[in-house]
Amino acid sequence: MGSVANAVMLNSKLHAGMKLVDLITLTGSLGVKQAPETFVWRDAGGDAVEVKLVKGKLVEWRLIRADGSS
Repeated sequence: MGSVANAVMLNSKLHAGMKLVDLITLTGSLGVKQAPETFVWRDAGGDAVEVKLVKGKLVEWRLIRADGSS
C-alpha cells in the first residue's frame, strides 16, 4: 500500500481530472491517505508523490524528493 517503483515517473504521468481508480491502476496500489482526498505514494528511494482530489478527481499533485529538492 502506498508504494510505487518510481515516484518521478508517476509524477510525469499525472494529469488533472484523473480519478482515484485511474491512480490505483497506474500505481498498482492504494496510496496512503493523509487527509480526506489527499493520498501519497513513495518509492524505495524515499521520493514521494502527494495528490489532492476534489470530488474524486485529481486537481493538485507534487513530487517530494527525499533529498529535499523539488
